Amino acid sequence: MTIRQPKADKRRRIAAPETGGKPASLGYPIFCLRNLQAGYDIEDLQADDQCHVVKRMRHLSRMEWLAVINAPRHGAGKENISRSAIRVAMPRAVTNDVTLWAVRYTQRKAMVGFRSGDVFHVVWIDHNFSVYSHG
Repeated sequence: MTIRQPKADKRRRIAAPETGGKPASLGYPIFCLRNLQAGYDIEDLQADDQCHVVKRMRHLSRMEWLAVINAPRHGAGKENISRSAIRVAMPRAVTNDVTLWAVRYTQRKAMVGFRSGDVFHVVWIDHNFSVYSHG
């Protein structure tokens, strides 16, 4: 495996790697669990739900973002969640400039978080339907 040397800018600082001109919607989902909240973490799930979460992440990571965005919201797709529908405390990681999404991991149970580039930051695993109003 060869590691490319980063290009230096005119001020002799290391430049960010180029994306190759690929639109953000054509990448593949990468899941970040760093911001999971207490009560909605992997450890708070029953063993079968833990298994469903991991299997869903694996399934979604093989799809391009565009396919996830266009899939049915109760299938492999996503659903936008209004901030006003959130019924739990909003952590600092959820800034005003992000759009919250629900991504189903089994039946109607969802992982709720936000996308930044190819990374989906999971904030809550809504195993008991208490994170947001489903009505």
